[in-house]
Amino acid sequence: MKQQNLLPIAEAWYLRTWRNFSMDVPQVHNRLEMMYVLSGSCVMSADKEKHSMKRGDYLFVDANVPHTLATDADVDCRMLNVEYSFKETVSAYPDLHSQAVADFALAALLQKRPLKLFMKDNGDVGALLRALVLQLDSGTNLTDWLVQSLFSALHMRIARAWSETERLCSEPGERYVADTLSYLRSHYDMDFRISDAAAAINVHPAHLQRVFKRSQGMTIVAYLNRYRMEQAKMLLISTDLSVSDLCGYVGMNSRQHFSAVFKEHVGMSPVAYRNGAVKRKYAADEAVDEVADEAVDEAADEAADEAVDEVVDEELPSCLFNGMQA
Repeated sequence: MKQQNLLPIAEAWYLRTWRNFSMDVPQVHNRLEMMYVLSGSCVMSADKEKHSMKRGDYLFVDANVPHTLATDADVDCRMLNVEYSFKETVSAYPDLHSQAVADFALAALLQKRPLKLFMKDNGDVGALLRALVLQLDSGTNLTDWLVQSLFSALHMRIARAWSETERLCSEPGERYVADTLSYLRSHYDMDFRISDAAAAINVHPAHLQRVFKRSQGMTIVAYLNRYRMEQAKMLLISTDLSVSDLCGYVGMNSRQHFSAVFKEHVGMSPVAYRNGAVKRKYAADEAVDEVADEAVDEAADEAADEAVDEVVDEELPSCLFNGMQA
C-alpha cells in the first residue's frame, strides 16, 4: 500500500580526481554527503574535526555540517561522491524510521545526528556505493525500489560498521584483533609473518600476539591455519584442483605440510575428504531423486483417480444416484 514515506532522494553524484585543491571556505548545504576515496589521499574535515584519508576511507556527513577537502599538489585523489536528502514521497517502500525499528545499529546511529563519521571500509560500502551510482547513472527513477534498496543497504552497513567501531573503542586491544582478522582473511593465500601483520596495523608483534590470544583463545598462527583449512575444504569440494595445486591457493607451498595440517584439523587426508564429499553428494542426489520420483508417482495416482471419478460421474445415470439417495 502506497503512503507518504520519508525516502532518500539523490541530488548529485559524481566521480572526480582532485589535485592541488583546497576549500578556503567550509562547504555547508542541506544534503547528506558521502565522500569515498577510491585512490590516492587527501585531508577531510567536518565541523573542525580533521582526518587524513586514503584508499577505502570515507566521510559520511549530515546536512548542514561544515566540511572541507584538501589535496596535495603531487598526489591525485580520486573520489566518489553522492549527495542526497530525505523527502516525503508517495511509495510503498519502507522509510528510514521503519527500517530503524528492525535494525538496532541503524536506530542507534540516528540518535547521533547530526552525523560526521570518518570511517574505513572493511566491508562492502565501496561496492554498494558504486552500484548505487551506476544505477543512478542509468536514469532509473530516484524512488525505484532497487535504488532505495541500495540506499538502505548503505545505511545499514555504515551503521553496523560504526557500531562495531564504537564497541572496539570501548574495549582496549579489540581494535588490533579486528584489524588482524581482516588482514588474515585477505592475506591467507600468501606467505605469512606476524611482523608483517603487526606492521600493517601499527602495533608491536609481541603485544599483538598477547591481545589476539586473549581475545580469540588461540594464537594468530593457529587461527590462520584453521581459516586456511576451511578454505581448503571448500576448494576440495567445489573444484577439481589437485592437492599439490590447491595447497598454494591457501598459502602453503609444501603439499606434505598442507596434508599434515589438514589431517590435524579435519581428521582425514585431503583426498579422503574429497572422496567422502563426493559420496555424500551422490547419496544426497539419490535421496532427492527418490523423493521426487515418489512425488511424481503420487501426483500421477491422484490424477488417475480424479479421471476415473470424472468418467463415473459422466457415464452413470443420475437416476441411479437419486435412487441411492432415496
